[in-house]
Amino acid sequence: YVHFGTFGTACLDHRGEVLWRRVIPYYHHHGPGSSPELVDDVLVVACDGFTGPFFDKLERDGVDVPQFVMGLDAETGEIRWKTPREGKHSYATPLAIEVDGQSQVVCPGGDGVWAYDPQTGRELWHYPFVGHSVVPRPVWVDGRLLVCTGYHEASLLALDPRELSAERQPTLLWKLSKGVPFVPSPVVVDDLVYLVTDE
Repeated sequence: YVHFGTFGTACLDHRGEVLWRRVIPYYHHHGPGSSPELVDDVLVVACDGFTGPFFDKLERDGVDVPQFVMGLDAETGEIRWKTPREGKHSYATPLAIEVDGQSQVVCPGGDGVWAYDPQTGRELWHYPFVGHSVVPRPVWVDGRLLVCTGYHEASLLALDPRELSAERQPTLLWKLSKGVPFVPSPVVVDDLVYLVTDE
């Protein structure tokens, strides 16, 4: 499976034959950056962009919302669901996790991180933060979700989505705001989180 943003998403076999392709119209900022995430038989794609052309001035037909997450049938490429969301542009790759036996797909975006049911696109929870143009992929370790917040206020959040508040927000366990990167993803080895700064 390959995803080149609004230029196309496709499925290839091991010989390189294209099995299906689909164009998902939206406006990126610097270009496509998110990779797709395969969850069982659904290919989840995060498409967070702008309301209109930014750099290239190219008008695209079919853009109805600037930020959304989409689930495509992995076998056929047909759209299973499309869930709009609020926020700014972003580039983060979704992450499939399991919480108390429930499959979830975590999708950081501008102004927050969301979790969806990968089969239906139903929002399971949302944690707002200040930040946009998020690139780092989240990390799931021992019931804790590590999420970077992106530009302007780069922080690393440790969230516990096993118990949600009345507003359906996960618990914030801790927050780090020193040396957190805008672009590289964190890596966990044993009980340590490793970060590479942008410098």
